[in-house]
Amino acid sequence: MRKRSLYTLSGSLSTRSGLQSYLFLQGSIMDAVRISDNKPVMLKAVSRIIHPQEVKIGMYFSDKSIASDPRNHCIPIYDVFPVPDSEMDLIVMPVLRPFENPQFDTGIQFMHEHLVAHGDCTEMNIMMDGSHMYPKGWNTLDPWQAREDPFRAAKRVGFRMQFWPKYYLIDFGLSHMYSSKRTVPPLERILRGGDKSAPEHAPKYKRANPFSTDIYYIGNLIRENFTQRRNSSLRKRFSFLKPLVDSMVQDDPVKRPTIDDVVMQFDAVVRTNRRLLRFRAAACDLQHFQFTDQIPALFRRFTKYFVMRRSLPVLPHPARHLSPELYWMYSGPPTKYPEGQERPTFLYVHDLDDDT
Repeated sequence: MRKRSLYTLSGSLSTRSGLQSYLFLQGSIMDAVRISDNKPVMLKAVSRIIHPQEVKIGMYFSDKSIASDPRNHCIPIYDVFPVPDSEMDLIVMPVLRPFENPQFDTGIQFMHEHLVAHGDCTEMNIMMDGSHMYPKGWNTLDPWQAREDPFRAAKRVGFRMQFWPKYYLIDFGLSHMYSSKRTVPPLERILRGGDKSAPEHAPKYKRANPFSTDIYYIGNLIRENFTQRRNSSLRKRFSFLKPLVDSMVQDDPVKRPTIDDVVMQFDAVVRTNRRLLRFRAAACDLQHFQFTDQIPALFRRFTKYFVMRRSLPVLPHPARHLSPELYWMYSGPPTKYPEGQERPTFLYVHDLDDDT
């Protein structure tokens, strides 16, 4: 069977001309269905010129030799279709949900261990497998909507603490892969992703270490979603993470912890403050629910408080996976432009002619 018959596309993309028109929008995504098992999938068009390593890195982490590792949280790639007469590839991936949708009722280490810096591990690129909580699926463009009926809410059948979904890192368009023989700190030309607040990405800097910036991105994500949320109760509940987060978002990238340090410190502080997490009493802000869903939301909260008595899973103790020989990955301060010069505003690093 030819590959192109393994999936069905929707709408105008069912025709060759429709697919070509769609692929003209570089980096666009849409949904499809895998014929063999009727499984919804996501299609993404990737430019080999603009993002030359995205498919390579994605396929590396999708290889059977490491895809089965439970520590691997990189989104798997099912198929890659080179687009004829084009510099585009069409990659096929599972359909995921934003990591904070639904709200919490209750990594990067693997990539760095394999000498890969994500480069954009921000809120928009961390997703979760919601297939067990939403067995009937959801609208890929609006996770609140049902998959087949945009006028109905997606039906949720349980809580995170019942299913403990797996979380995935997606989008390797800004990622970098390095050789284990390297000993010089990587300093890459700066290309800002979803989070544009990294101190080393200020206009005066020309190059920065992407591994150190990954640490900042994860720390800032925790800061914005947990330790500095407007919701005072949520902010107070996660205040014990503040010292760790503060170390991850230091202005000087060289002073930030390694990913091994982050994992070990996070595990220690969570175990120490485990009782304060109050997983059964997690916040549920009804203002994020549509009116028609507020009653079901209240019912779910009642069920969780008074009916369900499900114990938390045993947390395995993490381990350090970076050998001391690899600590060069986090060294090396960012380099500056000459006095009076700043980085020009550009979309892709490939738009720069001067690489010196």
